[in-house]
Amino acid sequence: MHRIIFVFFFLSGFSSLVFEVLWERMLMQVFGSTTFAISTLLTAFMAGLALGSILGGRVAHRIKRPLLVYGLLEGCIGLYGLAVPLLLATLPDLYGAMFNRFLDDFYTFSLLRFLAVFVILLLPTTLMGATLPIVSQWIARRERLFEGSIGLLYGMNTFGACAGCFLAGFVLLPTFGLTTTNTTFVVVNVALCAVVLASRARLAAHDAARPQTPNAPEEEQALGERVSGALRAVTLAVFALSGLFSMCYQVLWTRAYVIVLGSSTYSFTVILVSFLIGLASGSALMSTQLKRIGRPIFWLAITQLGVTLSATLAFFLLDHLPELLFERLRQNVGTAYDVYAYNFLLVGLVVFLPTCLQGMAFPLVIRGLVRERAGSGKAVGRVYAFNTAGAIAGSFLAGFVLMPSLGMSTAITVVVGANLAASITLALTQWWTQGRQPQAKAANRSLALVSLVALSVFALAPAIDRVRLTRGLFRVYLSRELFDEQKLKRDKPELLFYEDGVAVTTSVERRGKRITLKGNGKAEASDGADMSTQILVGLLPFVFRSANPELEIGQEQAIMVGYGSGVTAGGSLQWPLRSMDVIEIERAMIEASKFFNHVNHKPLQDPRMNLLISDGRNYLEYTDTLYDVIVSEPSNPWIAGVASLFTVEHFARAKRHLKPQGVFGQWVQLYEMRPKNVKTIFASFAEVFEHVYVLSSMPKGTDLKAAADELLAAA
Repeated sequence: MHRIIFVFFFLSGFSSLVFEVLWERMLMQVFGSTTFAISTLLTAFMAGLALGSILGGRVAHRIKRPLLVYGLLEGCIGLYGLAVPLLLATLPDLYGAMFNRFLDDFYTFSLLRFLAVFVILLLPTTLMGATLPIVSQWIARRERLFEGSIGLLYGMNTFGACAGCFLAGFVLLPTFGLTTTNTTFVVVNVALCAVVLASRARLAAHDAARPQTPNAPEEEQALGERVSGALRAVTLAVFALSGLFSMCYQVLWTRAYVIVLGSSTYSFTVILVSFLIGLASGSALMSTQLKRIGRPIFWLAITQLGVTLSATLAFFLLDHLPELLFERLRQNVGTAYDVYAYNFLLVGLVVFLPTCLQGMAFPLVIRGLVRERAGSGKAVGRVYAFNTAGAIAGSFLAGFVLMPSLGMSTAITVVVGANLAASITLALTQWWTQGRQPQAKAANRSLALVSLVALSVFALAPAIDRVRLTRGLFRVYLSRELFDEQKLKRDKPELLFYEDGVAVTTSVERRGKRITLKGNGKAEASDGADMSTQILVGLLPFVFRSANPELEIGQEQAIMVGYGSGVTAGGSLQWPLRSMDVIEIERAMIEASKFFNHVNHKPLQDPRMNLLISDGRNYLEYTDTLYDVIVSEPSNPWIAGVASLFTVEHFARAKRHLKPQGVFGQWVQLYEMRPKNVKTIFASFAEVFEHVYVLSSMPKGTDLKAAADELLAAA
């Protein structure tokens, strides 16, 4: 096997994941901070990989020069990377034409946007998916026992994806920005194409020096056990389901981890890298051992049972992670990267073993089902497509069906239970078709024992402690200043409300007489210290506007981005305004706000308020309505997706929807923000609005209200 192919496929995975991260950021600019952006990207990516693996597999055996085709595919992926930003930039005009028609049906509108983006991303992802079966066919022509090399190739590609994801999230995007990073990796892919093409002559000369001989009958027999039709069908089905379960685990674990670690882009990067390292390690480790394995389907059943067992044990740890993080934050922390490194260790502690076992599935299935060189490319493409099709279903099922309808704990139970059932089905099929011979008694006992242990652990596993999981008190400053170990032990809030929504896990807690609203474990509103901020940000823009004696007061048309506890909306509605649109992205927040009826003036009952479940950035992008007052009180800027509401582009968008003498009010935090980041927000604000007024709700307060008004600028 030519080692340079491993390098090529490492770089291929590296650039592919960088493009995925870049396209995710671009989609957030189109979709806003909704789950639909992530779902669209994952579905298009997985669908393209599946389609590409099928198409590439069908033609692989007919391709005389597979490395030439592989190199050209990489070059085309790079060149298409230049076109993606331009194509996505055309979508706002298309969406604007649809928006008013589907204003009251945000879900349908999102599906239509999904279709347009899906079409744009399907081509490059299909090209990515075609590379594995084509290179696999090239390998099969040169190696007698080729399955291990194919599995190792897959592992190297995944290790490259780890490196790409890490560098894109922590280095490239923060340092160089979106456009420069995208252009750089267009060049990387084109350069990879050139290197592959330039290497063909040397590789061909190397092959000419090595006489190629067909497999002898005894070598073909050494490929492993003969697989019956029934076992082949069950194996493919279980492999497809393993893709579904793997994606479900990723979605569900991610939702749990962002509650503990915070919803920043860095947290998502840490989680994804941890998953990829586990998958790559499992594939690489198993690939090195394949030549010693004579019963790959038996070992597939063992590893899948191991996945369910380790996944169940992993979920035991989820609600204990906040305490572990708390202990680390109580110590000296040099930089934020110290915290990210510890977060990486926490995530790895939970996910490495189950994801490593999941990664072993691909080489084992290739070893068990792919037996002939001539059709190896087609077989590899078919097997890979099965797994990827399951991943497509899993990404949608976990985020849009299981999580919203069942909640996190029940969804986790259902997924682990289904994974366990599939694993036991494979084990029983293996025993029925191949395991009843006398020499297989020891293997049968192993399968039975592992199945029994997995069933027992699953049956005894407790539900996740929601209060412990959603303790949003573990930010660095709060951990050091407000809590000590004894106070943490005494802290037992009463959970009044909990719901796992499409985008956010919403909860309401009572501590003594105080009630707190949380999104993904982070406090978003309360009826205590936050009251002054919540009320003032809703009233100050109207007070500023009333400074002009020429304007009629009491007939304002307003819009508010973010509903939360409803206190800000209720405060604004105490002004004699004419109407107010309120945009809230998470429906569960509306139900949770009812626990604040004692302080929010019950705005849901006010006929002047029009509540829309949508993304605030998207709404201001596509609506034609002009407003006298815009109030923006989203969550914190460091949260993934929310930062787009603190950019020059968003402020300019908001300004376009202000009437000539309109006022824009923006909440800005000081806590958990570096001074330079706060200054960046102010500078962005001032770049759009000529006059900016910054006010604090109290002396030395940590919440600011920046009011930018066209009124005083005109005067």
